[in-house]
Amino acid sequence: MLRFAALLLFFLLLFDNYGFAQTIINTEKLMSQDDSLAFSVEFNYSGNRGNAMTNKLDFAPNFINIGTKSDIKIFGAYSILSAGEESIFYSAFIHGRHNYKFSERLKSFAFYQLQFNEVLLLQRRSLYGFGGRYGIINRDTLRFDLGVGSMYESELLDVTALEPFEVAKTNFLRLSIFGSFHWETRNGIQINNVIYYQPHFSNVKDFRLLVDYSLMFKVLEKLNFISTLTYRFDSDPPSALRQYDLNINFGIRYSLSK
Repeated sequence: MLRFAALLLFFLLLFDNYGFAQTIINTEKLMSQDDSLAFSVEFNYSGNRGNAMTNKLDFAPNFINIGTKSDIKIFGAYSILSAGEESIFYSAFIHGRHNYKFSERLKSFAFYQLQFNEVLLLQRRSLYGFGGRYGIINRDTLRFDLGVGSMYESELLDVTALEPFEVAKTNFLRLSIFGSFHWETRNGIQINNVIYYQPHFSNVKDFRLLVDYSLMFKVLEKLNFISTLTYRFDSDPPSALRQYDLNINFGIRYSLSK
């Protein structure tokens, strides 16, 4: 009974917080905040006692300061699932980003990210990056941005899960290319698609890819259908991991607002 409850919670955790389980964090989704100054903290806890003893904790702070020319954004998340005294799963990340607006279409970006993920064997992953993004299409209902930059990546993997021939600590310089697409029709259909491509500078066969697609449309006056698909691919993962992760979510959203 305990094992079944733990596995069920683990399954729900992966689907509810799929963004945390990815090597590449979709920062485009996290930065969809229009307020000039915003701070929020989300905290969730659920626990079971009796036949099953489980604990699930989620913590997500966010800070956004959008100025006329310069933006500062900090966001993160921490998730842990335990059964009894045994930790089953944990993941965490913190991401800080600065943007400077040269024009309505052209912006620079610089960021730092620290990440941990037990499922992906990450004891620590730190990123330092910078680059620029350009708004190829910049309308209220249709937007398409393209960004190009570089980043320094340092990873430390769980050596106990690796084969003797595998390296636990790596330091790479990667190219970072991403495209962000948003389209909203007059009848309320919204499509968002983000693609990240991160190849190794000296070995293009070593790359990481993230495709994040979401669709939302109105079913009734205040009822919307929402679906998301997230696909992650790593061309050269540790032998204990598969090359890809695929997450599919379907849901509905009911709004009480006018």
